[in-house]
Amino acid sequence: MRREIYKVYAEIVDANGTQNPLTGYPKKFDSRNYNNDCDKTEVRAKGEMGAAWSAMSKVDDRQLQITWVVRMKTGEIVAGPVVIGTIPDDPGTITPT
Repeated sequence: MRREIYKVYAEIVDANGTQNPLTGYPKKFDSRNYNNDCDKTEVRAKGEMGAAWSAMSKVDDRQLQITWVVRMKTGEIVAGPVVIGTIPDDPGTITPT
C-alpha cells in the first residue's frame, strides 16, 4: 500500500537575520492518518501551508520575512517555497530537519 508523509515548514527571519521556526512547525502529515489516502494527505498539508500563510500575514509588528514549504519525506518539494518580505543581503532558506 502506498504511503506518503508530508512536512510543512514555516519560519520567520527576524531583524538580525536569524531564522526561527514558527511555533508548532514543522508539522507532519502521514497518509496512515487519512485512511491511506495520499491525495487527501497532500491536500491537508497544503491546507496547513495556507493556514500558516494566513496567520503570518496578519502580523505586522515583528516579521521581516516569512517562508514556508511543503516537502515529501523524500525531500521533494510539492508546494512552495514561498517568501514574503525581504532581508537585504540575506534572503534566508528553509533547511528541513
